Amino acid sequence: MKGFSVANELTAQIDHPRTLRFVALSIMVASLLAMAVSYSSGAYASLPQVAVAFMLIWLVLAITAFAILPRVSFVAGFLVSLLCMLVSWRIAGLHGIHLVIYSLLIAFLIYLAMFGIIASRSINHEDPKLRLNRTDWQATLIRIYIGFDLVPHFTEKLFAGPGPRDADIKAFTELGVPAPDFFVTLAGFCELGIAIGIGLGVLTRLAAVCSAVYFLIATILGHHFFLGFIWNSPGGGWEYPMLMIVLLISFLLDGAGPFSIDNIILRRLTPPIWVRRLMVPPRD
Repeated sequence: MKGFSVANELTAQIDHPRTLRFVALSIMVASLLAMAVSYSSGAYASLPQVAVAFMLIWLVLAITAFAILPRVSFVAGFLVSLLCMLVSWRIAGLHGIHLVIYSLLIAFLIYLAMFGIIASRSINHEDPKLRLNRTDWQATLIRIYIGFDLVPHFTEKLFAGPGPRDADIKAFTELGVPAPDFFVTLAGFCELGIAIGIGLGVLTRLAAVCSAVYFLIATILGHHFFLGFIWNSPGGGWEYPMLMIVLLISFLLDGAGPFSIDNIILRRLTPPIWVRRLMVPPRD
């Protein structure tokens, strides 16, 4: 039986910046409470209720994940809470809710600071639990960005209310996509799956293939292959979609790496071989 390449251990209680984590949590909680009070007083009565509800739900999920999951694994808490916070932030941005926009901007900068501090400690060998080199962190940063780049796209299709969603339906209709309402929803869930699979690093090798196929289909339906290479050409060429396809498929080679949910699962559990193959490649 072949073995599997498992990344370095990064599931223990690593020495993360606890003060910064507390500040980020405090900002998100304050933003949630302030928004709830403002909305109940009628300050945002003109906003779509579904959008406000989803914004608050995702913010609650972000707070809960960052408060609880780090007790088991800081990596899981960091990644899951960041994804949830970004969805809430995007909804606020689409509807101009400045109270949430600016408070979550500060929280986001704190997330970046925590990531940078942890990476620096790892590279400088200041924490024995962090055995990642510069290449590991480079790949991790690229992977998280690519995965979470889909957050604005699936958010406006699924969670931001009728305005942004109707704009996507109109765009799909103009492209000649049949049943545009259905396919906007389907595309939104595909993009959510990419954010989870690539950004969080869940079944990453499977996510790499599926996401590359998704971008290929989107490029064909958008007629980009017939509009030249340069992305800023009228209608958009195929430069950007092909860049995303190549970057996404690259994670088929070695999985998500240490800073991922896959690595936590492989270190703590014993999934079936076929599941492991969807996370990391076998080694001789």
